[in-house]
Amino acid sequence: MKFRAIERGDNRGRSIHGDVRTTLCLLISGKQRIHFENGDVVVLSREGDYALWQGLGHTWQTEQDGLEVVIRWPSTLEIDLDQE
Repeated sequence: MKFRAIERGDNRGRSIHGDVRTTLCLLISGKQRIHFENGDVVVLSREGDYALWQGLGHTWQTEQDGLEVVIRWPSTLEIDLDQE
């Protein structure tokens, strides 16, 4: 589980591939855009907005400062951490 501050302009420009964990991203405040490798785009902009996915590569960008909680399970998995 990760509780973190997100800052406008933060982003992950490359996607992690081969991660089959389930991920829940819960927005506490701010605004974040998540782009999935299947072409879907999710915008989290209201308190309590969330995205839930499994095994999809994604990138993200923060559009407004805020806070988020990210939970992944199972909590351990052998992946290339240089990509995360």
